[in-house]
Amino acid sequence: HISIDPTQIGSMQGPEACFANAERIAAAVRAVSDPDGTACLMLDMEDETMVDLTLRIHDQLLAADYPVAVTLQAYLKRTERDFSERVRKGAFVRVVKGAFAAGADVAFTARRQIEQSYLRLAEIAFSDEARQAKAYTAFATHSRALHSRILKLAERREWAPGSFEFELLMGVCDDVARDLASAGHRVRLYLPFGTSWWPYALRRIGENPGGGLMVLSALVSRFRRHKRGRRRTDPDG
Repeated sequence: HISIDPTQIGSMQGPEACFANAERIAAAVRAVSDPDGTACLMLDMEDETMVDLTLRIHDQLLAADYPVAVTLQAYLKRTERDFSERVRKGAFVRVVKGAFAAGADVAFTARRQIEQSYLRLAEIAFSDEARQAKAYTAFATHSRALHSRILKLAERREWAPGSFEFELLMGVCDDVARDLASAGHRVRLYLPFGTSWWPYALRRIGENPGGGLMVLSALVSRFRRHKRGRRRTDPDG
């Protein structure tokens, strides 16, 4: 799928401009996507002030039968309600922990609280209501512990591999992605691309320094492996 931030497509110019641009992109995705697959326009979620607008755009596109999905953040206290509403609509939702700063009045601030919230969302994702509505969830996390608990829950609720997915950053925790895929699970790798990928990456690091360090570590590790491979295969290297 193609993943975008509403602030990238005109939210500061007003809701109407943002929706019009989102609709144009969703129409382009629909024109080339497989109706039986999960290709879609994924709306990223930004800070807490953007939640209502992002959900409104998503719901309008979904009602118009565009291939659209939305990202929800486990750290926000409102997300359990927002997720339940999307599940009832049979929506495709990507669940992340969330990386933006927010006060304790609107957000969980401790890691344990956020992970507990994430698992409550998994409970909803694998509910009978979600099955009946044909809702689909992408669990976007690199945590092996969360993967394990999500998989146990899916097995207990009899959700087959392929009826949900995991999403990881490309180049980060490659072994985790391979293990999940080898076990028959659907895995999607997230890749920033285009001419503005570096400013995007810097912004993401600013939002979540811990995640940025993980990405930087993965890039350095990959570069070193590449250099070692060149030395073995390139006599001029």
